[in-house]
Amino acid sequence: MKITIEPTEDQSHIVSNDCLHNKVTIETPRDDLHISDAMEQVVKTLQAWGFHSDSIKEYLDEEFAQKLGLESVHSPRRSENYYEPDE
Repeated sequence: MKITIEPTEDQSHIVSNDCLHNKVTIETPRDDLHISDAMEQVVKTLQAWGFHSDSIKEYLDEEFAQKLGLESVHSPRRSENYYEPDE
């Protein structure tokens, strides 16, 4: 299995390396993973991309988040400050 997150926009105009979004790829040697193993890889990919663990855990089942070492979820699934752009 291979999970890749990469920018969709051209980044050639970005001057500072601090603002670049790098391509992140996580690979496993086989494709026959259990769904929980696959989700662990998704979480690792999101963390490598730069999402904070607190942001990720808001979208995970509390028990699963604890299994992955993320602190328990005390806030609602989406915080009041969550912004979802119009489609």
